Amino acid sequence: MTNNEAVELENTCDELMTKAISEECNVSMAMTGRLKVNFGDNYFSLNSDYANASYVKFHGDYFGLLNVIEMACCCISENKELFDKLIWSYENRSKLEK
Repeated sequence: MTNNEAVELENTCDELMTKAISEECNVSMAMTGRLKVNFGDNYFSLNSDYANASYVKFHGDYFGLLNVIEMACCCISENKELFDKLIWSYENRSKLEK
């Protein structure tokens, strides 16, 4: 995988997540090494199994947050191979081809 392919993959995952939660968002790697989903002023990171949120910063209705996390987990589950590749690219940034 090249750096450009990793960037394209991240953009693809951003688009999938934005479509899934119906709000502009992006994905990144949290300092804990987990997948982080950013939307507005809010974010959460998911455990390595992508099934549970491990850290949350959210201003708003708690049930709205649960709904967003559930939609994000479903999106990742449906596109697990892409998100696994994305995490691999984050963890192995130095190994990516120029």
